[in-house]
Amino acid sequence: AYHKGFDLLVGSYKRLLADYPDAELHVVGDAAMARKVASSLRIKIHDKMSHDQLSRLLAVMDCLVLPSRLESFGMVVVEALAAGAPVIVSDHAGASKAIRENENGWVVSAGNETALLERLRACCRDIDRVRMMSSACTRSASEHDWSHYSKRAIAIFAPLASGHA
Repeated sequence: AYHKGFDLLVGSYKRLLADYPDAELHVVGDAAMARKVASSLRIKIHDKMSHDQLSRLLAVMDCLVLPSRLESFGMVVVEALAAGAPVIVSDHAGASKAIRENENGWVVSAGNETALLERLRACCRDIDRVRMMSSACTRSASEHDWSHYSKRAIAIFAPLASGHA
């Protein structure tokens, strides 16, 4: 979908291949749009996956990219962190609050394909550093698990429900 920023990711990936021809892009989910461009760009398409399948895939990825123009929280960000994968996320995704710049990922401006490309290039240029971020990612994921999420939701909505907002 347009709001997920897939067009930005494909555009950035296409330009990234000029400098890093071995870079791989994996797409998970309802991948109808990805199939249209997959053959020309060697995009690896994975249909919808169970939580366990996704966790296993994320554990072998160098990073997750979520360039959404509009996204609520996006639990896939926390799932990637839990699997040890740093995250590149847009500043229009609620989960960007889980990112500590250069520690467990990076936040780029929503809709800015050039900024996304530059972050992808930086990751490819320093892939060893990206891979060394794994332990920081797993530690940070525990701060955003469902129990923390539900406590934050209760703290926000309880005053509204009681009429004390």
